[in-house]
Amino acid sequence: MKVFISSTYEDLKEYRQKAIEAALRVKCQPLAMEHFGARAEEATRVCDKEIRDCDVFIGIYAHRYGYIPGGQTKSITHLEYDLARELGKDCLCFIMDKDFPWPASAMEMEKYAELKAFREEVKKARVVESFKSPEDFMGKLSASLGNHIAQGLGKKDKEEEGTYYIPRAPYPYMAHPYALPEHFTGRRAEMAMLSNWFFNEKEPVLALEAIGGMGKSALSWTWLHQEIMERAVKGDGLRGVFWWSFYDEPFESFITQLYCYVTGKETTQAIHMGELLAAFNQRRFLLVLAGLERALRGYAGMKAMFITILRIAFKRSRGKSYDCKKPFA
Repeated sequence: MKVFISSTYEDLKEYRQKAIEAALRVKCQPLAMEHFGARAEEATRVCDKEIRDCDVFIGIYAHRYGYIPGGQTKSITHLEYDLARELGKDCLCFIMDKDFPWPASAMEMEKYAELKAFREEVKKARVVESFKSPEDFMGKLSASLGNHIAQGLGKKDKEEEGTYYIPRAPYPYMAHPYALPEHFTGRRAEMAMLSNWFFNEKEPVLALEAIGGMGKSALSWTWLHQEIMERAVKGDGLRGVFWWSFYDEPFESFITQLYCYVTGKETTQAIHMGELLAAFNQRRFLLVLAGLERALRGYAGMKAMFITILRIAFKRSRGKSYDCKKPFA
């Protein structure tokens, strides 16, 4: 699968390199100006050809609007985005967090109005992710790109039905991305509670328990991206992050994809549970399981929505085992 990387260049060199690394990590071919080499065509025509040939468009936007070619009213970066939308390409867009410190020399104040309007256009057209560092950006892009491939939203190069394309640990795998509304606020006490459990407590399991619609998924998703994702990309004591929703797929698919992610094996014809459990005991993973009650027989009926439901966050530490026969309660 081919992914086109679009951004202004000088100010986002490091982020572009992270995007290239993330694409290669999930076996995608990055289409980036760094690889185009010397060509006789104008830059806009080269990019036009590459965008038409790509399967996924990645847009990275900070504080520069970019070069506006002669005879045009929009920058090259803006024109690339417009073409991708016109062609119906799947777009993954990332915007620099407004509170992240950025050097004044890398800002285009004279084109601030154009940049602001462009960023608003991107936000209105699709759900975008904000980022605040190269590692934070790479973690979010890796998760988005891996999920995009796994869910089959773009052009897939698969040999047979049922083949999954899953990123390798330690890159996070969000099997069913949560559509979090913009400007999530509050829940600071609950966020602190999750972080305290993850970083300080010895218990391998934490259950968030409440009736449906109280925001357990939104809380877990926000905490995961704000507190954990960057550590996962750095490999900071964490071997991988796995998000799964039992509302979207059953337990059988969960085991298959978890096995591939944890062991790094591409074939799923034979799953050895002993091998999977051994990997958990030897390496530290974080599993966040939404709707785990759907995998339990008692919650299979129509009354399930009226039963208190769970979000399970599960971590395995080196040498730490857990008795699966022991109830979570």
